[in-house]
Amino acid sequence: ADSGASVDASADELVIENSANAGMTIASGASSNGIIYFADSGSTYDGYINYSQADREMTLATAQTAALKIDSTGAVTKPLQPAVLAVPNATQNDMATGWVTIVFGSEVYDVNADFNTSTSTFTAPVTGKYMVTANVDLSDIDTDTQWMYGGVFVTSNRTYYMNLVDPRSMHADGTASFNSAAIVDMDASDTLLFKIRSSSHGSAQMNVVYGGGETWLTVSLIA
Repeated sequence: ADSGASVDASADELVIENSANAGMTIASGASSNGIIYFADSGSTYDGYINYSQADREMTLATAQTAALKIDSTGAVTKPLQPAVLAVPNATQNDMATGWVTIVFGSEVYDVNADFNTSTSTFTAPVTGKYMVTANVDLSDIDTDTQWMYGGVFVTSNRTYYMNLVDPRSMHADGTASFNSAAIVDMDASDTLLFKIRSSSHGSAQMNVVYGGGETWLTVSLIA
C-alpha cells in the first residue's frame, strides 16, 4: 500500500513500501551469519553488516575491518577506537625548573598506534573530543619553589593547567601525587604532551617516581 513517502534517487533501486509497517527479513542457519555487503570495483565487501546467529553478535565493518560490535548482552565494543595507556620506562631525575615534559617511553596498550614513545606525544588520528587522564608522582620537590602546576596538558589548540600548588607550604623537600583529567578538543593531526611547570626558584632536584604504576597517561576518543 502507498505510504505517501518519497525516495532519494541515490537509493531507489530497491524499495520496500507499505502504508503500515514495512520490513525485510534475512533468514540464516542457527549457527550461520546474515550479512549485508557494501561492494565497489575494488572489493566485494569493503564495508558490511554481519549478524552471527551462533554468537548472537552484530558487527559493523569499514575498510573490510570490524569497527563496532554489539554482543548478545547489548555491550558495545569498538575494536579500532583510539585508546592509549602510556607509562615511563626509565627514571627521570633532577629535572630543571620551568617547563618539563613527562617522559612516557612505554605503552601498556595503543589501540590505533597514535602514541609516539620517542617523543611522549599523542597525535589525534581524527577530529574529536578526547578524554585525557594522567597521574604523576614527584619526589624531592624543593620547598624553595614558589609555585608549581602538577599537571598540564599541552595541545595544538590550547593548554590545560591543573594542580597549582605552593611547595613553600611543605615543611621539607618531599613527595606529592598529582592527578589530572580533561575532555580535550583536538583536530586531526593535533598533538598532546603531558607536562609540569614550576617557578624558576629552587634547585633542579625533582624526580618522577617510576616503577610501581605511580605515573601514567591515558587518552581515548569519546566523541
